[in-house]
Amino acid sequence: MQMPDVCADAVDECAAATHNCHAAALCADTAVGFQCACNAGFSGDGISCTNTDECIVGTDNCHWAATCTDTVGSFACSCDIGFGGDGVACADVDECASATHGCNVDAECINTVGSRVCVCRDGFSGDGLVCSNVDECAAGTHNCHADALCLDTVPGFSCVCNAGLIGNGVSCTDVDECSTGTHGCHWGAACANTVGSYVCSCATGFSGDGLVCSNVDECAAGTHSCHAEALCFDTPGSYSCGCKTGFSGDGLLCANVDECATATHGCSVHAVCTDTVGSRLCTCAQGFIGNGFTCLDVDECTTGTHNCHAQAQCNNTIGSHTCACNTGFSGDGLVCSNVDECAAGTHSCHARARCNDTIGSHVCSCNRGFSGDGLVCTDVDECAVKASDCSRYGTCTNTEGSFTCACNTPAYIDVSWNVTQLCRSVSAVAPRCTLTIAYETWKRFPTLTLAVAETDFLESNKFISSVLLNNVSIGVVPDTLTQQDQCALYTPVVTLALPTDTPEVSPGWRRATIHIETSSAVQKRAACAQSLDVRVILGHTSGRSCIAAPV
Repeated sequence: MQMPDVCADAVDECAAATHNCHAAALCADTAVGFQCACNAGFSGDGISCTNTDECIVGTDNCHWAATCTDTVGSFACSCDIGFGGDGVACADVDECASATHGCNVDAECINTVGSRVCVCRDGFSGDGLVCSNVDECAAGTHNCHADALCLDTVPGFSCVCNAGLIGNGVSCTDVDECSTGTHGCHWGAACANTVGSYVCSCATGFSGDGLVCSNVDECAAGTHSCHAEALCFDTPGSYSCGCKTGFSGDGLLCANVDECATATHGCSVHAVCTDTVGSRLCTCAQGFIGNGFTCLDVDECTTGTHNCHAQAQCNNTIGSHTCACNTGFSGDGLVCSNVDECAAGTHSCHARARCNDTIGSHVCSCNRGFSGDGLVCTDVDECAVKASDCSRYGTCTNTEGSFTCACNTPAYIDVSWNVTQLCRSVSAVAPRCTLTIAYETWKRFPTLTLAVAETDFLESNKFISSVLLNNVSIGVVPDTLTQQDQCALYTPVVTLALPTDTPEVSPGWRRATIHIETSSAVQKRAACAQSLDVRVILGHTSGRSCIAAPV
């Protein structure tokens, strides 16, 4: 059996980085140790390496038209100016074709190997990079005619014949501006040709230098012969005359025209024509408005310029108006008076209605006991509609406008009665008046009537605020108990029902305590009475209280 070589190198100095090769060298491990070799572009023993300048030693591969630049461990090639490529291969750049030549815009570019040549064009001078125009006119090297103008151009020059001459500038001949119509004379001037020019002179009737000629205005200068009532119209070199509106003639002699007499005035048919010298005056007639040529009717009714009465109807007419009193008034329309249909008996009220006159009309209202609109009134059957206060033991009989009550005799008899008590000196100082009354139980429907007299409270102040029966309010007294006129004698009446379910104070009798209270806002006046009287009436009228007749 072969034994292993225990002496073989087991250490890789290159991998372990324990070698001493130069940084620009390559380390290669060997069976025994390692070897160092300088990288391309460097020279030495591997332990010491220096850069090789390929450009100096001539080991580069740059093109002959390129520049070699040494780098650490290598080199770089770049084509020279005028060439293009990667430096290893370089080709000539045609600056003329690529517009990178830098020649003047007025120069010609000629390409050469690696460069170009700039040459100024004809008519210019310079090195090709800068070219200046050559002014042949200033240098006197042109060939223009003696009567021509030399104009320098870029490049070269041009020749233009002077005004009044024609040609190409090198050869020039005179132009007859008068014949060709190219002169500048005014249309009111005469043209005379001269060599190279012309002369202008204003014609008769004009003034000026011939180039500008102004008409002589005889009208403005006052040298015309037109009539005083004519208009002068200036014309080129002369004038004309025309009579003014309102006059007739040839302009040299003019006479007034009477438009009103000849019906040529143009006034409205509702206007008055007045002749004036050279014209006429149109004035709208009364009742019309306008400028005389157009006259419109004045609607006095709309404008409020009529003289109709306030209670009359205004009706417009052409040029005027009429007035007619409204219904319910009489007169000529200028003065209208109210017609009292009630007094005149011309109303339309029913025979059972009251007629109340109003301004311009009247109002109809049916009498008590009748219903309707006042024009037609029908009797109210109080018995049928149960509007009567007859006893349930009595009979209600309808009458025209009212009714009557009668106890059903002989089974029942009439016991109507009436009791009056006074509650005096009710005032703001003593606002409450207390009355105690007694009434019989069998009076099934007793009523309480309050009547007030000799009041002294101010207008619209309520002098009775409430009424209490047995300390129970039966409501505020209606506004019918409100004084209407200050210190006036007024006796309003209000009816209130007495209770029928209170305990009897004795067999067949009940008692009610009445409190009459005045308003706390009552005001007194010395000129009026110092108190008011409240009259309390308790009872019924005939047929209202019926009881069984004694057996």
